[in-house]
Amino acid sequence: MKCTLIIFVLFFSTHVFSAGVEFEVTGKTETEIFNKAKARNKALYNAFVAAFKKTMIPLVVNETLLESNKEVLTRNIYSPFNRYIAAYSVLQQKAEDKSFEITLRVTVRKDEIAQELKRLGLTLRASDKPRFIVVHEFEKKEEFLNELVSKFEQGGFPIINKTPKLPRDPQDPENGMKELIAIARNEGADFIVHIFPKDETYVVRLISRGGELILQSFIYSASLKKEKLKENIYADTIETALSYWSKNTFMDEENTIISLLYFKTYSEIESFKTLLSKIKGVENVQEKSVIKVGKDKKMSFSCKTKLPLNKLIKEIQDSSVPLQLISFEKNNVSFRIKKD
Repeated sequence: MKCTLIIFVLFFSTHVFSAGVEFEVTGKTETEIFNKAKARNKALYNAFVAAFKKTMIPLVVNETLLESNKEVLTRNIYSPFNRYIAAYSVLQQKAEDKSFEITLRVTVRKDEIAQELKRLGLTLRASDKPRFIVVHEFEKKEEFLNELVSKFEQGGFPIINKTPKLPRDPQDPENGMKELIAIARNEGADFIVHIFPKDETYVVRLISRGGELILQSFIYSASLKKEKLKENIYADTIETALSYWSKNTFMDEENTIISLLYFKTYSEIESFKTLLSKIKGVENVQEKSVIKVGKDKKMSFSCKTKLPLNKLIKEIQDSSVPLQLISFEKNNVSFRIKKD
């Protein structure tokens, strides 16, 4: 037993610096005949499985694939777990009469898991962008909903099943949350844009597929032209969704492109380049290309970075340069100069 434990620790210590995605997860086990060592090992395993699931959900086309292929995943990913764990640390653990609970910070080898899922024949998503589903509760489907869907699609964001109507009791205190989560998981959407009328407003809610209410806003429909509704709803939801989505997305160290749109002068380009060069963890910033985007121009820079995407975005947005995040795909982030 001692020999096994030493090998286990050495394995993880040699992989601490491997790239991956990081999660805080909890594993728990309960048993009638309590053995502390066995219970801890089982709780540890359950925590690793939770981290693997968090890693795989954004990779597969539909979350239900994880349940329908549970045995295959157990044999190839969950059981040989040390192959896919780059590092972990114990944050908290506690033993009770018949249970053991352990909380970890785990770094998972996302790219290797993606390769294994592909080898196993599970359908991976074709885009690194989040997928949206727009769900409404109007008696008759409003035309602006179709325009909103087109706006998301023009931005390169996959829209699932267009705009289904949510069937629920208007008095439901949870605002149909259970039904919304079921729709998102069945359709394979990452975010739900839930829109419904209330008094003189349109209520717009952005909800994750796990049921987290990320954003809720109220738009006064009486004071807003119908053609402007899509712009307001899109603006309210997209930047929040991108920020949320970026939390567990990592950049390719050797091939990251950061772009700037709507600049007016060369000094703005220089300021942006200087900003990028000063960020700790970003190296070798080079001007790559300038292309036309409608009436405006887009300046792209190539660089090397090991920063997680959400940290890179935060570093850029916390600067003195007035910037707004427009969009991102893996290794490709775009900002615009905020207009007055």
